[in-house]
Amino acid sequence: VAVMSNMDIPLGFYIGNALEVEEAVEILRGEGCPDLQEVCTVLASNMLMLCNGWDETYAKQQVHEAVASGKAFAQMKRWIAAQGGDAAVLDNVSLLPQASVQYELKAPQTGYIHHMDAQKIGESSAILGAGRKTKDDAIDFAAGIVLKEKTGAKVEQGQTLAVLHTNRPETIADAERVFLESIRWGTDAPEAQPLIYGIVK
Repeated sequence: VAVMSNMDIPLGFYIGNALEVEEAVEILRGEGCPDLQEVCTVLASNMLMLCNGWDETYAKQQVHEAVASGKAFAQMKRWIAAQGGDAAVLDNVSLLPQASVQYELKAPQTGYIHHMDAQKIGESSAILGAGRKTKDDAIDFAAGIVLKEKTGAKVEQGQTLAVLHTNRPETIADAERVFLESIRWGTDAPEAQPLIYGIVK
């Protein structure tokens, strides 16, 4: 089974290593970004259908039950412990690596976000330290971006679009430039886009 998701819309709000772990905790607790919740439910239910031969309705019920009951979050703790990690961090995500600088990136204009280039946003997070330019570069696990608005949102000039997390403040100007290049603005609300284009079986 292949789930074809829309790569023109950031699926979640968090970009970066420790930040994405924090968002995974939110999702497995039944909280956080509704878009990411939806995609995770589709992926998980399809895996259950493949493994157990269940129909889609029952598989989705089991996914929702696993999250609502706390079983999904408990399983995440078991994964962490099995790999020698400290599962207690998941109960207190402030123990994850934290960036020394959290810079609020403001909207340069008023309008609707018509499009976000997810690749450019990824490049912006890499500039902050969340990725590598070469295989020898060190990754800063605390670095990344927390989106405050996504595709389709109406934004006022000066409103916070995202928070840039880094331990290298000298990278902020470049990361901000690349992030803003990722956005295409419009004066009218854009048409809603599907999160999932289709499922190939």
